[in-house]
Amino acid sequence: YGIISVVSSLISFFSIFFLLALHGAGTRYTYKYIQHPEKIERLWGTIFTFVLVNSTFLALLLLVFHQYTIEFFAQGIPFFPFLLLAILNVTLNSWYLLFQAYLQSHQVGKQVGINNFLHFAQTLSLTLFFVVVFRLQAFGVLLAQLITNITFVVYTFIRFVPRIKLGIDRKILKEAIRYSFPLIPHNLSGWGMAMTDKILLNNLLSTSVAGIYNIGFQMGNLLNVISTGVNKAFVPW
Repeated sequence: YGIISVVSSLISFFSIFFLLALHGAGTRYTYKYIQHPEKIERLWGTIFTFVLVNSTFLALLLLVFHQYTIEFFAQGIPFFPFLLLAILNVTLNSWYLLFQAYLQSHQVGKQVGINNFLHFAQTLSLTLFFVVVFRLQAFGVLLAQLITNITFVVYTFIRFVPRIKLGIDRKILKEAIRYSFPLIPHNLSGWGMAMTDKILLNNLLSTSVAGIYNIGFQMGNLLNVISTGVNKAFVPW
């Protein structure tokens, strides 16, 4: 459980740089271009294409230089299979999150909710299967997440790509970056408040201490469900 808490923290951290807050720009400019559907298609196509390239590039960097990057933050946790699965999960999940942001920006709340529930249900089912039946422990949890992410990335390409125009429109990308980049420090500060503690406990004490701490943290984090729900309801407006 300590491995999962540390790896989850790293996934949240690297997700910030894989997405670069561009899903926020997509939501913002969907409202701005609401009278121009074709421009919205180019907007999301540009963002999706850029995130595909950026996330793939960063994933390759992490794979090649893992000793100096991801392993530095997760001392004592083997790169294979745990940190490798973390890199794969954060890469695939960033693509799916863009599709969810697209649906949210178009105020298709029912579909967003169904997707979230199905994502949760598949992850939970596979986790119980791998951990309880096959006793794969932390590897089973991360493997369950990977299979779920692969499933929903395929779903994303089937449902999302036909609605957008792939390719990079430099003018739109520049405008999106100008809006999204100032959000990155805000996202990093949010990650720092919520996740740095597990990284420090793992590196200074032990992975098991980080796991025990995270159990208590999750109990208090239940309140976050309410605040996150309210925030997601207001974002499209």
